[in-house]
Amino acid sequence: MAIVGAGPVGCTVANLLGVYGIEAMLIDRSEDILPYPRAVGMDDEALRVFQIAGVAEALLDDVIQNVFAADVYREGRIVRRHPSRDA
Repeated sequence: MAIVGAGPVGCTVANLLGVYGIEAMLIDRSEDILPYPRAVGMDDEALRVFQIAGVAEALLDDVIQNVFAADVYREGRIVRRHPSRDA
């Protein structure tokens, strides 16, 4: 199986396939690791997927936890906050 694109999704899929014993080739147009992140945040569901793939512990070394973020409408109105300031 070939996976094109070594971004967050492609790398995660490649790791999950490996866990299940499925051989895959991960292909990306860049020969180098990019100097900036392609993923900026994750929730508990994403962390569970990384646990299944066996990479959660390695990721946690570089994660900054509980950083305030917000979903904002185009006009600037905040839809919701992550994590909630009330928590």
